[in-house]
Amino acid sequence: MVDAVNDVERGLHQAEADRRTLADGLDRLDPGRIENELKAALREAVRSGRDEQTDPVVGSLRARHELAHGVRDQIDVLDRRIEATVIDLETLAARAAGIGRPEPTAGVHGERAMQRLRDDLDALEAAHAEVERLPHGGLR
Repeated sequence: MVDAVNDVERGLHQAEADRRTLADGLDRLDPGRIENELKAALREAVRSGRDEQTDPVVGSLRARHELAHGVRDQIDVLDRRIEATVIDLETLAARAAGIGRPEPTAGVHGERAMQRLRDDLDALEAAHAEVERLPHGGLR
């Protein structure tokens, strides 16, 4: 079990490093500038009577624009995977706490504590279900 948790932790660190690398690359691409340049090139092509579908400058800028959006999409997927993994770990921890906890003694205090644990577990599972319903068909 400890090895599995360690593997997950290493995977999370790697996913976060990959996300930072992609985000740095996206910053260098400067999507706002690319979009502005593409719009200007499209306006110029139309103004000068060139076919925007075959204009090489427009084509090059469209390719850069699509690349920037592809990188943004990859970052979004990593964000959702990281979030889902953290939710899974929190759910696992809550379940482990529930399993490892001795039966509460009779009384209101023990019942309240167990109800809070069940409520927390339900909330974690609901959050996980919500993440799974995100676009792109889930995270796995």
